[in-house]
Amino acid sequence: MPKYVSESRVLYLDLDIVVRKSIDELWDLDLTAIPLAAVRDDFYTHNFNSGVLLINNGMWRAENVTQDLI
Repeated sequence: MPKYVSESRVLYLDLDIVVRKSIDELWDLDLTAIPLAAVRDDFYTHNFNSGVLLINNGMWRAENVTQDLI
């Protein structure tokens, strides 16, 4: 995502996500020390739900997270 979006943070939502109230609380999460905020998957404990991601683009780029994932 950071390769294609220049903003400092991005909220990624899957196509099937319905937003029913304000996202302000989510948007205001402190991402100072982390490149990504996501919800842990209850069934697969080492995974996360990729349908809602709050991405700290600056840290993602600085830490070269894309390369680590590939």
